[in-house]
Amino acid sequence: MLDRKYMINKRLELSRDLVLAYSNNIIEKIKQLDFYNSSKIIASYMPINNEIEIKLEDKTICYPKVEGKEMNFYIPNSFTKGVYGILEPVGSLVKKDDIDIIIVPLLYFDKENNRVGYGGGYYDRYLSNYKGITVGVAYDFQEVEKIDVNPTDIKLDYIIKGVIK
Repeated sequence: MLDRKYMINKRLELSRDLVLAYSNNIIEKIKQLDFYNSSKIIASYMPINNEIEIKLEDKTICYPKVEGKEMNFYIPNSFTKGVYGILEPVGSLVKKDDIDIIIVPLLYFDKENNRVGYGGGYYDRYLSNYKGITVGVAYDFQEVEKIDVNPTDIKLDYIIKGVIK
């Protein structure tokens, strides 16, 4: 049976070179999206456990910070270890309406753009009333046939798969 731990372990088996190759492939695909050029502020994340690494130098990038049961995005001046040991930004809060694109990490996804994350629900709560564009990023092997969704799960607008030839 597919579960979170299985997918984390599968990602952890990737070499550093493969992580970077997939990440660069996905970054190029993001930059080719129609709405990318007109976007000003993009929310990204700090990768853990061999997640896709998104580095965009030509936009204002903000990062998530867990605050109680919620998550907010900040433009960083610096980073500090957060609740889950993940680097979180210290900086200026960004209003949700000012974020043009949110790049969402995931553990696995299906053809209907449903995603499974780490299970805390932070992204689903944040995205529940978000009006901008959501883009999930994943390795090709993270795609599954079908995910059973809950009413609180938020479907993504796009999922970009990295493909290495």
